[in-house]
Amino acid sequence: MNFGKVTFNIYEKSIILGFIFSVLFSIVNFSSKCDVVREKVFRLHVIANSDSEEDQSLKLKIRNKVIEYFSGHNFKNLDEAKKFSIENKMDIQNLCQEEIYNQGFNYKVNIDISKYGFNTRIYDKIALPAGVYDSIRILIGEGKGKNWWCVIFPQMCVPAAEDCNVDKNAYDDIFSDDDKDLVENESQYKIKFKIIEIIEFIHEKIINILESFMSFFS
Repeated sequence: MNFGKVTFNIYEKSIILGFIFSVLFSIVNFSSKCDVVREKVFRLHVIANSDSEEDQSLKLKIRNKVIEYFSGHNFKNLDEAKKFSIENKMDIQNLCQEEIYNQGFNYKVNIDISKYGFNTRIYDKIALPAGVYDSIRILIGEGKGKNWWCVIFPQMCVPAAEDCNVDKNAYDDIFSDDDKDLVENESQYKIKFKIIEIIEFIHEKIINILESFMSFFS
């Protein structure tokens, strides 16, 4: 069956182009809001040695120690939290290593403070968009087990269960009304969150390809 060539008049083309530009503008605007949130957050990422019950339990004990360590400090912004982490990196590493030995394991722990990519993550009822965040990453042993991650700044982490329990008061003074609208209404922005996740995934792949290409010629 041949339906023939579909044609559009100038008015119809204008409507289609207007719709496309409207969608693109909406995504760009949403992406900018995500950038603002990312620039205010310092994340914690703990990677277990393996998925065994013992290693996963150890991961949570390490998490508790680290959150406890940070909870006694009232940082004003991400830069303060990041600077504190860098200056006290060895203390944090020794704290984690001591806990590992106390629990009867001989794994080595490695800590890195850098920028890492994350998928969209929902903590309690708070959603953080996909993208690159300043983070402290704690790798236990071989680091082949399931991850646990939450937020060091604002201090949203409460060591209680396997997931992060969020205290809304912890970020009230840090996040603007626009920030709160974004992170507290994941269901409303579900499609946009997914689009941002896809964009960030493609961006990361392109960066990796370019870095491999440049290293080949270096």
